[in-house]
Amino acid sequence: MSVRRLTPAGTGGVAVVEVSGRASLRRLEEYLGSSLPGDGKATLVRLLRTSAGPAAQGEQERSGVDLLDEALLLRRGEDCVELCLHGNPLLVQEVIQRIEADSGNDARGEALSVEAAAWQLLPHIESESGARLVLDQAQGALRREALAWAGGEVPGPLSWVELYRASAALIRPPLVVLTGASNAGKSTLFNLLLDEERVVVSEEMGTTRDTIAAPLVLDEWVVRLVDTAGEREVGSSGGGAVEIEGQRLGRELAARAELTLELIDFQSLPAESWPDPAPEPGRRVLVSRADSLSEDPAALDARVAISAMRAPQQARALVGDLILEGLGCQGPQARWQAGRAVPLELAWAEALDTARSLPPGEARVQRVLGVLNGDSFEQGKAVDPSCP
Repeated sequence: MSVRRLTPAGTGGVAVVEVSGRASLRRLEEYLGSSLPGDGKATLVRLLRTSAGPAAQGEQERSGVDLLDEALLLRRGEDCVELCLHGNPLLVQEVIQRIEADSGNDARGEALSVEAAAWQLLPHIESESGARLVLDQAQGALRREALAWAGGEVPGPLSWVELYRASAALIRPPLVVLTGASNAGKSTLFNLLLDEERVVVSEEMGTTRDTIAAPLVLDEWVVRLVDTAGEREVGSSGGGAVEIEGQRLGRELAARAELTLELIDFQSLPAESWPDPAPEPGRRVLVSRADSLSEDPAALDARVAISAMRAPQQARALVGDLILEGLGCQGPQARWQAGRAVPLELAWAEALDTARSLPPGEARVQRVLGVLNGDSFEQGKAVDPSCP
């Protein structure tokens, strides 16, 4: 069972509590002593201190002794409802505890339908476009498209997995880590991209000794930007031990990142040498601190260089584009499109792609329904993504 508060903790005028999962909703009906409204419908319900059938609940309502609160109940899809009640934290906590206690433990860990899972994910999405994409799935976009594809009514995507990957950065902010030698300009660029002084910048080497993370908005996307301690030889005693640990943590984050952005100080470049700006997937390289370049950094063609001091706006725009390009956030598939079906989890996409082994028709429809309803994520053998 899933019972959780969607609104922020603390005192407020109204609190919203979500109950999701089919077994959970059956238990909620038992607790309320009445049937739940249809999808998109709302009704006023009375929340009591004990669960009761219709007859017993009527007795309690007349006495008012066991009444906790009156709440507006809104049906959000097949397997999800929201309760809007008064925002007193103690009241909200007791209501959640009452519903959970009445449910027992048999429904915990229950798989959710794709719509219920989308409603559950929606409050945690950080970008507007991401929220719109998730809302589309909560309102049935994936179910409609997937069932039409399973029945042979529409061709569907070439690959559900590739469709998921193209939109993944809208759903969960990707990790972007700044790497490079000490004093390569990472912290200066970090502050520039965020447009605020988040970290101390100094000519002294080793100023940044730890990792610092912050959300960065780039067009439709939010990324998790991380500044790291610069790579250099340091002693293991005193403050050196702190810097060594910061370097180790930075390397760990870089290994897990969707994209690393390596900065190379222009002054340290060998003569007639320029790094490859895209040496491998998930890694981009740019020359920083190019203040002494005789030519405008914008005229360097394929050579990527920035001067955060001389041309900050140009540097911010160039690096923002470089990050989005490195993450694959380009083209219409990566952006939100109203009503487009997108699997929100890799497991959904993989399970849908295994259904390609079945011809369009009833057998594929039943397999897809199992995925959409959370009943089955059976993994089959890999199939040719060009299959219809």
